[in-house]
Amino acid sequence: MNAGQREQEGRLLEEMKKTQEEMKANIVSVINTKIDVIADKVDKNEERLGEIEKNIEKNDERFGEITLEIGKFKKAMKVDISAEKSNFAKENIREQEISQDQPNIAKPNIKISTYDGKTSWQVYKTQFSIVANGNGWDPVTKARQLAASLRTEAADVLRTVPEEEQLNFEALTEALELRFGEKCLKDFSRLQLKSRQQRQSETLQDLATDVERLSHLAFADCPADVRDTLALQYFIDGVKDPEIQKALRLAELKDLKSALVYGLKYEAAQQASRRDRHLVRGAEITNSDPGMADTLKEMRDILLSLNVKYNRNAQKTKVTCWRCGAEGHVQRNCQARQDQRAGNVPRTKAQEN
Repeated sequence: MNAGQREQEGRLLEEMKKTQEEMKANIVSVINTKIDVIADKVDKNEERLGEIEKNIEKNDERFGEITLEIGKFKKAMKVDISAEKSNFAKENIREQEISQDQPNIAKPNIKISTYDGKTSWQVYKTQFSIVANGNGWDPVTKARQLAASLRTEAADVLRTVPEEEQLNFEALTEALELRFGEKCLKDFSRLQLKSRQQRQSETLQDLATDVERLSHLAFADCPADVRDTLALQYFIDGVKDPEIQKALRLAELKDLKSALVYGLKYEAAQQASRRDRHLVRGAEITNSDPGMADTLKEMRDILLSLNVKYNRNAQKTKVTCWRCGAEGHVQRNCQARQDQRAGNVPRTKAQEN
């Protein structure tokens, strides 16, 4: 038994030795393989380092070339600058000599026009900007010049600007834009047209001119025929004389110009008829003054033609008051309406029904 055990132990020892030798051999093989891989990587890195060193050397050479070129360029620039300075000094001396020989001419100062709010604000603003740029004004100077150029209704806008903002050009232009801008100007012009009445000493020509101006501002987007029709209606409504206004309403008029001509003719005939008719009828016209006879004859013809046309239109058209229902007058000239405004309210036909 002891001999058998010894043999088995010997075999086990031999097998263990073989196993250890095989493990050592495997470990050595793995280590050698890794060493070879590391060696290959080191060789590759050394090659890359060599290439990098070559590139650095090339870049150093290129940098040296660039440095030389920069130095040459600086030298050339110094020469050019010196030449330019010399030429500039010579030109400056020549200009000074010429300016001494010539008289001193001041820079022109462009004057600005005034603005009263009756023309387009956009047009005046553009014109003001051109003049301000031409004169080289700063914002404060522009604010002062703009405030000084305002007249009548436009000058009233200064009351709405706070005192600390009156030298602020932007604040002034915003206030004027709010008052006379395209949108606000249209609405304001329409309100003026609705309440426009002929003044005490205002002629028909002045009334027609103002109505036409307001119509162009209030109805700028409307077609021309629509604008002319509205201007005609507002002109007739604004005529102060009830006889002339009635004649204009009865006449078949197309536009404001024809209404103005017709109104002037009627006004002239009306003034002629109001003169002393007895003196006109009793006057003796001699052959020594043929011009007076022609004038009187022309005036009589105008009166006759107007009376005939007026009578025809009066026969064709029956005017009825919308307030009291009576014929012969319109609501504007209704006596009942005037009495009501005065405080005496009579019983109208419409109220009786």
